[in-house]
Amino acid sequence: VDAAGCAYVTGMTRSPGLSVTAGAFATTHGGDDDAFVAKFAADGAALAYAAFLGGADSDWGYGVAVDNIGCAYVTGFTGSPTFPITPGSFDATHNGEYDAFVTRVSPDGASLSYSTFLGGTSADKGRTVAVDRYWCAYVAGETYSEDMPVAPGAFDTSANGHNDAFVAKLNTAGTGLAYGTYLGGLNEDVAHGIAVGEPGYAVVTGETASYMSPCSKSWA
Repeated sequence: VDAAGCAYVTGMTRSPGLSVTAGAFATTHGGDDDAFVAKFAADGAALAYAAFLGGADSDWGYGVAVDNIGCAYVTGFTGSPTFPITPGSFDATHNGEYDAFVTRVSPDGASLSYSTFLGGTSADKGRTVAVDRYWCAYVAGETYSEDMPVAPGAFDTSANGHNDAFVAKLNTAGTGLAYGTYLGGLNEDVAHGIAVGEPGYAVVTGETASYMSPCSKSWA
């Protein structure tokens, strides 16, 4: 929800007849499952915009956040090499089975400020997103990839087990990672929620089946 009380929604649709709006950035169903993003008027009486977000294969939206000028940030996962990606984004090439994605939608829903893949050669899903006052997007989810994009000096730069949670921060323009890190133990770990505090701390929650957790590592 933004400061004006408008609600922002994302999810998945198999419906070519989903109620999209004229002038939205994508008004045609891409195929299979598409993610979608919609903004409702504050009184719920009308759609400010609604658009498909996907390529020819399966695409799901899981998390949405909104910044202080009304841009929506959407994350989820995509199996579509043809997912809408913007020139100059962090990663313009689909990497494997499923990639996470991060997409920033203009305030009027007419265009994409940026859209990027985020993943390695196996399955990766963005499940939650937050945004700070500098328009940096913070994304968390799960990864099965041993080559998930990480940053030198990050908390954990190597995969730990079956699947790990991950946390990544994109720069304002969506052209690079401020950081990316694994977060997990020897078994299954998934991040489900993220929030951002001052000055830029990310707080992440989720679930773990790992008896050896990240708490055993140094936080120095």
